[in-house]
Formats: sequence, structure tokens, C-alpha cells
Amino acid sequence: MKRYIVYLLSLSALTSCSLSVQSKAEKFAEDYIKSCLVYPNSYENVKTVVDTAFYSPAFDTYVLSCAEKIIEAERDIESREYDLGYAKRMMESYSDSNWEYGRQQYREYSQKYQELLASDKDSRRIIEEKTACILERRASVPADTVIGWRISSKYRARNAYGMPNLGEYLIVVSPDFSELVFATHDWDMGYEVKLDKLAEIFGYDDVEPLCGKLWAL
Repeated sequence: MKRYIVYLLSLSALTSCSLSVQSKAEKFAEDYIKSCLVYPNSYENVKTVVDTAFYSPAFDTYVLSCAEKIIEAERDIESREYDLGYAKRMMESYSDSNWEYGRQQYREYSQKYQELLASDKDSRRIIEEKTACILERRASVPADTVIGWRISSKYRARNAYGMPNLGEYLIVVSPDFSELVFATHDWDMGYEVKLDKLAEIFGYDDVEPLCGKLWAL
């Protein structure tokens, strides 16, 4: 009988603790999401799920900033590809000119080509350096490192146009709920682009090994 009572008390304590974490998660999510809304008073919690948050590059703002720099550098390389090719063709076309005008054009396009090559080299250096930073960061933090709580919160509220809207936030908060570690929402396409880049760097086919199912509710 005593063992049964002890079991019930232990179960009650665990349930109370769980409810405490759940209520803190709901309160944190509500306060944070309201701060992002145009009509905060229209906020209504639909469902909030909380779980232990382990370290992931997907929640690391430093890693995500590195991924953003890589994406920007890759776009810069792509955007100057045409100009590089054009400058090279024009430089070659004036390379054996005997006219002063032709020699001047050659010098101008040659200079332009070298400038573009230097910019291209800088972009590739950024990609190399930031990729190394991402890999080094991940290697330095064990995957089972607990960083706090992962909160998935679906809500209903009016959008900027005053229309009812369903949305979902993914929030990572410190163990004592005192500090926001990371947050994103289901219309943040930029975040998903960064995740895709991280998955590419780590050799994954999709983003789930990084962060699980992103929008679970």
C-alpha cells in the first residue's frame, strides 16, 4: 500500500512539473507571438507543444548567419557571371587591335575583368571560410547538449489586413524560460533557404536531420 501511495505521489509530482513547463511554454509563446502581431489582442492559442531542445545548427544564430553569408556570396558569383564572360570576350576581341581606341578598350575591359575576378575570389573565400566555421561550430557542440525548450505554437490572429489567420511559430527558449534562444515562423522563407543550405553542407537530403519536422502542428 505504501509503495502504491509513493507511486501516486511521484506521478502527481511529475504531472505537476509537466504542467508547469507547459504553462510556462504557453505563456512565453503567447507573449512573444503577441509582440510580433499587428493586432496582438486578437491572439488565440490553438495548440502549443513543448519538448526538450537539443543543440542544432538550425537553432544557432551564429551558424545561420554564416549560412546567410554563403548564400549571399553564391548569389554574387552568379550575378557577376555574365559580366565576367562579357568582359573577357571584349578584352579578347580588342587584344590585337592596332588602333588607339582598340587598345584603350582592351585596357578598360582588362581592368574590369581583373576587378570582377578579384570580387569573385573574395566571394569564394567567404564561402570557404563560412563553411569551415559552420562545420567547426557543429563539431564543437555535442548533439545531445540540452539548450532549453523547443516550443511549437499554432495560433489564430488577425493579420496586417485585419483578416483572421492561422500561423505557427517555432520558438527555442532557455531552460528557465528567461531568454529567447531562437524563433521563426511558418512564412519565413529566408529561414528555410538557410536550412536547405545547411542540409547541403552537412550532406543531408532534407532538413529533418537538422531540426526534425519543422512545422509539426
